[in-house]
Amino acid sequence: MIIAALVLTTHHTHQIDVISAYIRKFIEPKVVGLGWESHRARYRETKRSNPKAGGLPLGTSKPLAVYYALLTISIYLVTFVTGLYHHRFALIFISILAVCSLACSYDLYKQKTKGWRINWDVLDNQ
Repeated sequence: MIIAALVLTTHHTHQIDVISAYIRKFIEPKVVGLGWESHRARYRETKRSNPKAGGLPLGTSKPLAVYYALLTISIYLVTFVTGLYHHRFALIFISILAVCSLACSYDLYKQKTKGWRINWDVLDNQ
């Protein structure tokens, strides 16, 4: 269940980033006074270049990734508290699920899978 929620969160976070990039690239230049996506992009760049700058975390994906990683670790630890580790199949199954979930959390945190970065300049030339 947690992996399904994590996959959906990754997908929807990616879609939000794509929509934000589209608004920033194509809509904001044509609408006077509209600039919240450009402002957020500048803010994230400032935070990346100067990690000591105060303010909220970068975007939505990193806090969600940390949340899912902590949730996965807590569920994995319940395996040992409840004694499921005595059953070899249960331990192997839960370990595989935990590794998959942590891998998805890492991807959500680092945004490494295909499609996170869109080159809009290539699309302009088509």
